[in-house]
Amino acid sequence: MPKGPKVSIITPCLNGEAYLKATLDSLYAQTYDAFEHLVIDGGSTDSSHQIVAQYPRTKLVVASDNGMYEAINRGFDLATGDVFAYLNADDLYLPDSLQRAVDMLADGADLVYGDLELIDPKGAPIYTRKYFPYGDRWMRSVDYSTIPQPATFWTKALHRRVGPFDARFKLAGDFDFFLRACAPPARVVHLPRSLAKFRIHPDALSQKALDRMRAEVDQILDKHGIKRTLERRLTGLAFQTAMRALNLPGMLWHSARKRQNR
Repeated sequence: MPKGPKVSIITPCLNGEAYLKATLDSLYAQTYDAFEHLVIDGGSTDSSHQIVAQYPRTKLVVASDNGMYEAINRGFDLATGDVFAYLNADDLYLPDSLQRAVDMLADGADLVYGDLELIDPKGAPIYTRKYFPYGDRWMRSVDYSTIPQPATFWTKALHRRVGPFDARFKLAGDFDFFLRACAPPARVVHLPRSLAKFRIHPDALSQKALDRMRAEVDQILDKHGIKRTLERRLTGLAFQTAMRALNLPGMLWHSARKRQNR
C-alpha cells in the first residue's frame, strides 16, 4: 500500500485501564498504516502505563495537566503528522476509519466527520447515530457540537490556523474548537458511514458533570457572540427534530432489542 499523509492520533489518559487496551487494539487494526499515536497521560496510578508499553508504535508522554484539553494540546504540539484527530481512552475506531478520512481530506476537505456507533460498557452495539452534512447555522443553534468528536479528522493546516483547544474548558472544549474549526472558509465534509465507536458508561466525563458542562456551554456561547434569541431556539428545535427523525429507526431497533433481552 502506498504511503499517504501521516495521521497523528492523540489519546488523553488518566487511569484508563478499563478500556485502553480495546482503544489501542482498534488503532493497531487500521488498514491505513501511516499513523503515529501519542498517549498523553496525566499521571495514571493504575495499569495504563503497562498497557501502553505493549504497543511499540505508541509514544507515552507522562506529564501533569490541568484537564483533558491541556493534555490534548500537548499532544498536538508534539505531533508530526499532516492529519490530526484525538481518540479518548474509552472509544474505538473501525478498521477503515483512517483510510476513509485520509481519502476525503485528499479531495480537498479541511475537516471530515462520519457517523458514530454507540456502544455499551461491554462494547455491545446500541445503535448508529447518523449525522447531517455540516451547517454553520445548525451548529450555532444548539448547545452542543453537531459533529461527533471521535469520528472527526482535520488537517494540520486547519489546526494551526484556528489554534489549539481552549484549555479553560474542562468538558465542552470540543464545542468551542469545532465552532472555530468549521467556520468559513473551512471546507467541512460529512462521510455518511461510521468512523468511530463511542462508549457510553457511567464513568465517562460527559456523564458525570452535566451541570458543569451546561455552565461551560454558556461561556462558549458568550465567547462566540451567540445570542439566545427566539429564532435561534426555533432553529435548534428544528434541527433536533430532524436528528430524531434521522435516528428513529436505530433508536426503535435498540428499544426492541432491550425488550427482547428482558
